[in-house]
Amino acid sequence: MNNTTTSNAARVRRFDCTLGALDFAVLRQLGGEGRNIEDGRCEIDEGTAEELANVCRCSAGAAGGFGGFIYYTETADFTARNRAEIVARLREQIAEGLFSDGDGKARGVVGAVLSFNCFKGEDPAEIEEEAARVLFGPVEDIRGGELNRVANALAWSALEDLAFRLDGCEVEGDEGANA
Repeated sequence: MNNTTTSNAARVRRFDCTLGALDFAVLRQLGGEGRNIEDGRCEIDEGTAEELANVCRCSAGAAGGFGGFIYYTETADFTARNRAEIVARLREQIAEGLFSDGDGKARGVVGAVLSFNCFKGEDPAEIEEEAARVLFGPVEDIRGGELNRVANALAWSALEDLAFRLDGCEVEGDEGANA
């Protein structure tokens, strides 16, 4: 009997990126695994890494339907569980200049949510109130179902953020990455 076996769980892809708490939550939601390794790199199981690459390839982004991020029950629960990390990541993105107005001024987290593509054409006043409630109101309200649009958008933004940060950062030819 051969004592050396290869499992799918052992097959990983390496990226020149460090994963944070929200990234690990996204990986778990997708049903995958990852870990930070030396030199500011991370490893992600091969199937999940491919799923994240598919988010980048999909013209609809996260709205294209990716496991764990499809149904409102999934995305609302994800947002409720990870709200603090989502708000922290939005603040980081604002500091990086991602959500600046045309005049270069930074927006707050509610303003950042209002700028999401999925809300184009929506009544800004309605979305603003919903976003404020999701981001800063009682967590129970998120799971109640009336704030699904914003909770869904925030979950999708976390998925897309990780996918696009990893895009083009794969470390090729690393020995042991697929051992």
